[in-house]
Amino acid sequence: MASMRVFAVLAAMSVLAAGGLCADAPAPKIAGVEWDGLTKAIQAIEKAKTPEEAARAFDLGCTVNRRSKRLQTAYMKKSLQFGRPDVAYYSAREILEQDRKDGLASGVMAYTYALRKQFIPAFPHAMRAVAAERENPSIAQNAAQLLAWHEATKRPAPIGELAVLVKKMQSRATAGKVFPGHYKKAKEGYAKLADEKKLLEDKAKVIDAEAKKLEDEIKKLAADLKRRGESYKQDARRADQARREIQRIDHDYRRTTRYDSRRNNESRRRAALRKLRDAERSMAKKYAEAKPIKKKKDELDKKLQGSKLRAGRLRRQANSVGVDEVPASFVWRPPAVDGVVTPDAKVAAAKAAAKPPATGGTKTTPKPSYLAPTQTKPIAAPKASSADRIAEAEAADKLGLAKIYASSATMAPAAKKLIAEILAKYPNTAAAKEARELQKKLP
Repeated sequence: MASMRVFAVLAAMSVLAAGGLCADAPAPKIAGVEWDGLTKAIQAIEKAKTPEEAARAFDLGCTVNRRSKRLQTAYMKKSLQFGRPDVAYYSAREILEQDRKDGLASGVMAYTYALRKQFIPAFPHAMRAVAAERENPSIAQNAAQLLAWHEATKRPAPIGELAVLVKKMQSRATAGKVFPGHYKKAKEGYAKLADEKKLLEDKAKVIDAEAKKLEDEIKKLAADLKRRGESYKQDARRADQARREIQRIDHDYRRTTRYDSRRNNESRRRAALRKLRDAERSMAKKYAEAKPIKKKKDELDKKLQGSKLRAGRLRRQANSVGVDEVPASFVWRPPAVDGVVTPDAKVAAAKAAAKPPATGGTKTTPKPSYLAPTQTKPIAAPKASSADRIAEAEAADKLGLAKIYASSATMAPAAKKLIAEILAKYPNTAAAKEARELQKKLP
């Protein structure tokens, strides 16, 4: 009889050892036989006081059966309780390979992806999680926000199992305790984004209308300047003709000795001189009239460029609103364990590191050490004085006239004279630099 009892005990031990490796069911207590190592590891995880203790117990459990759902679930819950959903993520992934409908594991996956702003993979996990864990406050909040995101950003319609889950959650948007409130807040957040987008688009349209008016005005000024430029060229041609005529008269005057011929030449020369003076006077008048028009056109050109830049910036902002974005009011929270939500320790640490240290409401800056040189701010370039700006404008005006004279061979001496004046009076201006280049090209 004694030998039969020993044989029965040995047989039970062999069955338990085999069950620890391949089965998930808890091992039954048998007189004289200890629980299997997997159950011990799970108990150690549940009783762990620190993340390190839980990790050591989990490692021991993995040596028995790493794929055990009980082991992975225990470690996932304990990691969440310690505020480490980033660690729970790996257990959640292992659990979902065995059971796609596990609500808590799906909630961990949805939270992790949402925190990374990977909302497309987060969405199906959130729908499965809330279908299984509808009373879990964090899972309900995350799912409500992701459902609002899916609807607001007009994602492709879900199919199969996901379509059923989405329809179920949309029907629950008006019934229940936890989910509807979060869903309503999320929808309000996207409504605010839509208002913001419309406001930006409306502002861009107003600026576009102003830019269109500026363009029309600039076109009129450009046409006016072109007309005046053509008239100026006609005067310049008349002046050139008068100069050539004077040269011919002077040549004839030197060749003739007859009194009447010389008197005739003098009369012709005076008439040609009058033509030359009239043409030059007309040129000077037209240049003076065109100068403020050109100035106004340049100012409007700059204003138009600024308007286009502002409108483009507003349009880019409007396009970025609501496209795979979420409102700033959305907050992602790790799933609750037994109704308790433990904040993400890593997220809290990152936020604390981003804040400056509080010292009684005032910022204190450490005194520079005498052992190291004090860092100083770079010296900003001095702003141009009003005298410098006036000099630049006057030099630019003279350069413009010099360019006009340089286009005519007979007026090249006048262009040289203006260039010499620019270099003498305004040597440090931008116009002086351009004038030197023009001087090299003149004969």
